[in-house]
Amino acid sequence: MKSSSPWPIVPLHAVVDVLDHVRVPVSARERAERVGDTPYYGASGQVGTIDEALFNEPLVLLGEDGVQFFDPFKPKAYLIHGPSWVNNHAHVLRPASSIDRRFLCYQLNHVDYRGFANGTTRLKLTQSAMKRIPLSLPDLHTQRRIVDILEDHLSRLDAATGYGRSVQDQVQALRRSYLHRLGVGPPVKIAELAIASGYGTSTKCSYGGIGPVVLRIPNVRDGRLVMKDLKRAATDQDLSTFDVRQGDVLIVRTNGSKDLIGRSAVAERDLDAAYASYLIRYRFDGKRVLPEWVSLALESPSIRSDLETLAASSAGQYNLSLAKLGRVAIPLPDLASQQEAVASFEEYSRFQNRLLDAVAVNSLKGQALRAAVLAAAFAGKLTGRHTDQEVIEELAQ
Repeated sequence: MKSSSPWPIVPLHAVVDVLDHVRVPVSARERAERVGDTPYYGASGQVGTIDEALFNEPLVLLGEDGVQFFDPFKPKAYLIHGPSWVNNHAHVLRPASSIDRRFLCYQLNHVDYRGFANGTTRLKLTQSAMKRIPLSLPDLHTQRRIVDILEDHLSRLDAATGYGRSVQDQVQALRRSYLHRLGVGPPVKIAELAIASGYGTSTKCSYGGIGPVVLRIPNVRDGRLVMKDLKRAATDQDLSTFDVRQGDVLIVRTNGSKDLIGRSAVAERDLDAAYASYLIRYRFDGKRVLPEWVSLALESPSIRSDLETLAASSAGQYNLSLAKLGRVAIPLPDLASQQEAVASFEEYSRFQNRLLDAVAVNSLKGQALRAAVLAAAFAGKLTGRHTDQEVIEELAQ
């Protein structure tokens, strides 16, 4: 394939010294015994500290494995300087005098790794393949000018990304504040409000199963059951004991992430589906409590704290038993107050979701623009003038 670069193309090994022979991997256990403040680097960044250094100079690190080489939006290379230790998951590159290390790093985050990184379950960039990677090599003055223009464009994109994250943080803070104000009414234990409860089925499930749909943790999202990514029981067995009816509340009881424990969803209608064993199903007395109120109360910061405290950890798994969950107390205002709070929160959630969707769209656009900026830079199309924006947006399409 013909290169779009207006400059000479050279293989990576022509402009770097590869220092991989100096790097040394150290286990986390050994590092725990070698306490120090020297940064310890891996495939995509710093992963800890250690008590001495292998390197002490400005370098470029390029992932060897554990990096998403084929995702144009993910970084593959990064800069380090000063005392450092590098493990065997990152190639260590010392730039020659003919190439600016920032220019090199940006280009290594832009090049197409197809045909260089390979692997079935985990992509790997071998040293021999890495050395063959083709790079554009203008003169040093042009390299530095390109880097200056690049960083001007990228700094504005970074500012926009930072603003998007700030909006997300503010939305989540407002959500927590809203939920914190739900603590009205006398506390009542969940078990005292339930008319039925139980664990789900432990039957084997798969995407190619022939039995009933079995709802799992991914189907419990934002207070609702999401009927996507569905698995079925492996055999056509009777799972009616585990049926899901309108108003049922499904609660996550076991997971490797503490944040997911206690996450809940309400069935909005009767479903032709069962639910899995790592979920608990509750049915409530509708004359005393709305199922939507229970789900909402479980999100409040104080009850979330209780749930995380109760979730015992075993072999990296957090678990909530039916007995423990049943003892959790939620505030119980009158039904009219529950209905008002649920309706108000649903309206707020719709606004929140629209805002977060807009942030997500802008984030994707920012990623595309970032890739386009790099493409324009290494095609020699950035000039530092206002016409750059037209070129970048055209490439982003």
